[in-house]
Order: sequence, then structure tokens, then C-alpha cells
Amino acid sequence: MNRSIDSLILPECYMDTNLIETLVPPQRGYNHQRGYPAVAKQMKEKFSDDFALGIMDNGKRHVSYLQEKGGCQELQEIC
Repeated sequence: MNRSIDSLILPECYMDTNLIETLVPPQRGYNHQRGYPAVAKQMKEKFSDDFALGIMDNGKRHVSYLQEKGGCQELQEIC
């Protein structure tokens, strides 16, 4: 499927969206989702056979789909 690279980046909250838009301005706009369960759902249902980058805060709950895929990387500190 022919998708814009912007649609493959899924920030979870407005702070994450603002951060990634500031660091890497999108051509159209990133695929913002409300909450990490929504990010995981989109990745599972729409991007299961494609590359996607989900950007999520370190929440209280863990999303089992991300643990199953083994592709969850954590970034503890930016500075």
C-alpha cells in the first residue's frame, strides 16, 4: 500500500505530537492517536505488515501487543 511517511508515525499525545513535529516537520501531519491503546490498535490493525513508529509516554499500563512484537524500545532520557 502506498502511504505517506507521515501516516506511519503515530504519536500518542499532544506533547509527543508537538515534539516530533518540531524535530521533524511533517509534510501533511502525523497520525496522532489519543492514548497508547489507540496507537497499539492502529499498529496492530492497519500497520501489521508495514513499518510504523509509535511514540508513547511511559504509562502505568503496558500494551500487550507491543510486548508480543518485541519491537518496543524505551528511551529513558532525551537530555
